[in-house]
Amino acid sequence: MAKDIYGGEGKAGALRLRASGRPAAAYRWHRGRGGVVVVIDVALPGCQSVTDDAAGVVADLAEWCPGALAAVPLIVYREPMGRWDGLRVDPPPGLAFAGFKCLDAASKEDAIRLALAALNHGS
Repeated sequence: MAKDIYGGEGKAGALRLRASGRPAAAYRWHRGRGGVVVVIDVALPGCQSVTDDAAGVVADLAEWCPGALAAVPLIVYREPMGRWDGLRVDPPPGLAFAGFKCLDAASKEDAIRLALAALNHGS
């Protein structure tokens, strides 16, 4: 099931704020083929991008679906311009943002395939 995180989780027009006081990213997520967590940046005005809020996005997902991130520690995400890339996740118990993985994929299916291949080859 997909979950929308649009800056306010049911509070129309309200921005979710990080502890830093900066607005959180607005995104939609679901589990894709192979159990990969898939994130779509919806680029709402006033919200950070998933790229700029990567640590916060990973922290959100570690809270909501820790088993999925432990099993497949690479999130694929679509930037507003349509490019697909990856967010690396530290292994349990941390499950924190561990950097970016360049996938440079044109489609979700290609991004998932590249992510799974990278994990299978340890890169």
